[in-house]
Amino acid sequence: MLKKLLLVSFILVIYLVSCITIYTKYSKSFKSKITMDTKISKVVDSEYIGYIYIPKINLKKNLFSINSNKNNIEYNVEVLKETIFPDGNNSIVFLAAHSGTGSNAYFNDLKYLSSNDEVILSYNNTIYKYIVIDKKEVLKNGYITGNRINSDEIILTTCSDSKGKQLIIRGILKK
Repeated sequence: MLKKLLLVSFILVIYLVSCITIYTKYSKSFKSKITMDTKISKVVDSEYIGYIYIPKINLKKNLFSINSNKNNIEYNVEVLKETIFPDGNNSIVFLAAHSGTGSNAYFNDLKYLSSNDEVILSYNNTIYKYIVIDKKEVLKNGYITGNRINSDEIILTTCSDSKGKQLIIRGILKK
């Protein structure tokens, strides 16, 4: 009887260790480690294109190619397909992420941003610094609308604390 109990306990321990190992390996495939250094991240990933860093809310998150499976609001900050990256003039970068509760609520603290706060974008080994110029809530309808200004812009969006609305933070490139 004691041998049987020991054998069952041993099998149970092996099973639990296996489950934890598999969970750890699986969860790491959706989470990317990044250093808190404002220099270019040392992450080696062919789909990695840069990161977003917002000092005021201590957010730093990797960004992935628009066509990557990792560029998904369920796991990361998503680069929207309408984005025109800052390789020349008149760029506009659209980033979206969840807010609220949960491990993927990366934009939960966007509500604390205000005019003149800094948003840093790393893209193609270049750092772009944006200054927040506008913060507003609009009806949540699946679209981000507004008038373009004659400048390079970044638009951050997430659900608002107000039911049925989304928060939009707009910044312009600091020259």
